[in-house]
This record gives sequence, structure tokens and C-alpha cells, in this order.
Amino acid sequence: MMGWGNRNGEDVKFVDDILATVSANLCFNTDHIFSTGFSYGGAISYALACARPKVFRAVAVMTSNPISGCDGGTEPIAYYHQHGTKDQALPFRGALPMRDKYVKLNGCKPVSPDPTPPTGGQVKIVYEGCNPKYPVTWVAVDGDHTPSPRDSGSGGGGTGTFAPAEVWGFLSQFT
Repeated sequence: MMGWGNRNGEDVKFVDDILATVSANLCFNTDHIFSTGFSYGGAISYALACARPKVFRAVAVMTSNPISGCDGGTEPIAYYHQHGTKDQALPFRGALPMRDKYVKLNGCKPVSPDPTPPTGGQVKIVYEGCNPKYPVTWVAVDGDHTPSPRDSGSGGGGTGTFAPAEVWGFLSQFT
């Protein structure tokens, strides 16, 4: 597999350095720091959820596996994850333990069995029973490795993607 995977915590250190630089030079609300990313970017967001849950208010992981590790991962954080069931780059089954970690840590009621997305569509689970500060949303997509999955039911027979609206809807609930 091409890419990199947070060797010796370098991704988390890099983000720590960015935040230190920004904090030293700008005024911003430190209660509203978020991370989102696709593929390796999603892996970094997951690593940050594990390593920096007190720094980040929420993460939104798009189509990723735990390839950047999970140093820590013992505290809750608001968590969104979407993944394609036909992902050929990072298998769908690799995302399930990531989701399940935060379903458990955030006190959510697990859903069993997992609903299957309709052909060409998606299924969204907003978990119930979570600590209100730490919601979890999971979106399973009938599709491959993409940050912009198309839902056959959205705008013009699959020409639109739901991902930006879903991620923004999740993150903007904390403002």
C-alpha cells in the first residue's frame, strides 16, 4: 500500500506543532477544533481521536482503516465515520472496530445486526444512548474507496454526493 502511517507518532506530532503555531499567532475558539479526512487523512483523524480527545471536539473519518494507529483510545470523543462496503483499498471490515471503539467509549447502544445499505445507496445510523457530549454517527455506503460517494437517490440519479452535507451536519452541531 502506498502512503504513510503515522510512523513513531509523526502525524500526531505534526498536528500538535500546527496547533502550537496557530495558537501562538491567532485567536480562535479552542473548544471547536475538529479533524476530518479521507483515506490516510481519515486515519490521521482517527489517530487524533485516540491520542488527543481533549484537544479535538469531534472527528469525521471518511473511508479509512486504523493505518495510523490508535495511541490512547480510552476516552470518548464525538465520532463520525463513513465507509464503502465495496472498498477495495481499505476494507469495510477494517472500519468496524474503529466505529465500535467509539460506540462503546461514548456509551452508545450498539446496533445489531448492522443494516446493509441499499444498492447504490447508503444507510446512516445515529447511535442512541450516547453521552450527549459524544454522539456517534456511522454511514455505510454501497460503494468503493471515495470521499464523495454517490447516492442513487440523490439529485439526478446519483449525480450528487451526500458526504459534505453529512460531515458538515455532524460537525456543525457543536457550534
